[in-house]
Amino acid sequence: RRGVGMSTAERPGRRVVRLQANTLVWIALGVLLLGTARFLYVETRGATFWFDEWQWVLERRGNDLDAFLEPHNGHLSLVPVAFYRLLLGIFGLDVYGPYRLMVIGAHLICVMLVFLYARPRVGGFGALLAAGLILFLGPAWNDILWPFQVGWLISLGACLAALLTLDRGDRVGDLSASALLGLALASSGLGVAIALGLAVDVLSGRRRWRYAWIIAAPLVLYGLWWLFYQDTTLWGRLIDVPGVVADSAAASISAVLGVGGDTVPREQGTLLKWGRPLAALASVLFIWRVVRLGRVPPRVLALLTILVSFWAATDLSSGGFSTAYESRYLYVGGLFLVLIAVDLARGASLSWRAALLLAAATLAAVAANIGILR
Repeated sequence: RRGVGMSTAERPGRRVVRLQANTLVWIALGVLLLGTARFLYVETRGATFWFDEWQWVLERRGNDLDAFLEPHNGHLSLVPVAFYRLLLGIFGLDVYGPYRLMVIGAHLICVMLVFLYARPRVGGFGALLAAGLILFLGPAWNDILWPFQVGWLISLGACLAALLTLDRGDRVGDLSASALLGLALASSGLGVAIALGLAVDVLSGRRRWRYAWIIAAPLVLYGLWWLFYQDTTLWGRLIDVPGVVADSAAASISAVLGVGGDTVPREQGTLLKWGRPLAALASVLFIWRVVRLGRVPPRVLALLTILVSFWAATDLSSGGFSTAYESRYLYVGGLFLVLIAVDLARGASLSWRAALLLAAATLAAVAANIGILR
């Protein structure tokens, strides 16, 4: 009786402590997001249109369907082109700030969605660490600083939101996930890899083909666009794909952990030197965790499908002209590797000492990557 009475008396206090901790986590996240927005906007002052952007602002001026649906390097870029057309109509070419705010906002939304995805799996503290790793992913500067890459960020944000809505397991969530997949497909070629991953998630998680419409409906529309507009040729060799996938994983791991070295503007740095042994260690930890769980969770299988199919497709479509350590690829790889780690850590418990060590390692990685980002 004494034990029961004590635990009952402590419950309100524990609730208060938990609420205060959750409040602090949200405040910390808000401060990080606002501080990063200001940091990125100030550091990119003086920038202007660059490289592929000129094709969009100069050659996509018509009002016919081709202006929106013509592929760019094999990508359907309907949504980002529409954003550029909107900003061009309002601000013209004289003011570049709104374009910078567009990509900064898309990046921060992706970080927020990483936090929302991780929070129910590893708690607020773990979710804050996961979000911080993506927030300051310096080697992936190409997707964070260049407005042209907003299409990739929209696809990634739509993917994260679709995964969250699928977690609901109801009709509203299914309809939302289908619409979000359509948004991902209409924003960049990343949408195809995302569609494969979501198909694995739906079919392996629910094991019922009647839910296939979630993926099939947007893919039908994408297929129609493909028939009329797509002209991409696969230049790569299948025999090269395993090596590229392995190097991409290595580069992404070292980028997230802050040991990539000098990767600006397009350097390998120490991404592969550190990444290869770290990837081997990560593979051992992955196998150990899967053995402990007794299976590969369906969501982990879906995330791996997205990642591997993305890496394979980029190699085959680029014909070896792109490297495994391209900055724009590191954002994709880093984000999904963090999500995989979060899902594998679900249900695990850490001592306060282990939590402090994890926080210290995360801060070290962030500190290293902020230098690269700046």
